[in-house]
This record gives sequence, C-alpha cells and structure tokens, in this order.
Amino acid sequence: MSDTDSVEVKPARSSALKQAQKKYRDKVNNNPDKKNKYLQKRRLNYKKKIEKQKESIENIEILKNDLELQQNKINSLESTQIELKKLKVIIDSLLIS
Repeated sequence: MSDTDSVEVKPARSSALKQAQKKYRDKVNNNPDKKNKYLQKRRLNYKKKIEKQKESIENIEILKNDLELQQNKINSLESTQIELKKLKVIIDSLLIS
C-alpha cells in the first residue's frame, strides 16, 4: 500500500466514539510510521485469523472422519451382538431338547 492510502476504521455508534476514531485516524494518517505499523498489525491479525479458520476446518474434517469410524465400529458391534443372540437362542434350543 502506498502512503496516500488512508486507514479504515469501523464506523462508531456514539458521537464520542466517532470523535475519538476521527482523532485516531487523523493521527495515524498523518504519521506514516504509525500508519505502516497499524497496517502491518492488521495484516498479521488477518493472516492469523485465516490460519485459525484453516485449522478449524481441518479439525472439523478430522472429527468427521473419527465419527464415521466410530459409527462403523458401532455398526459392526451391533451386527456381532445380533449374531451372538442368534447363536445363544440356537444353543439354548439345543440344550432344552
């Protein structure tokens, strides 16, 4: 960004806050060093935010995969349980007769 770009600040709701933001903007825009530090800080915070979002997306994908694996295990255990119940019924019937 060039030195002629102005620093953008989110709009304020109260008049006192608006005045404070205007004073801050004027101070920052008139001082290139402060402006550059502000812009660097803003860029760094944006990069951190993007990285955090990527990590969150990766974590969600990992959790989805884990959930699918757990559901597969549950399904296999349920089918095994059903088979064991069938075998128990067969064994009981053989023992009774």
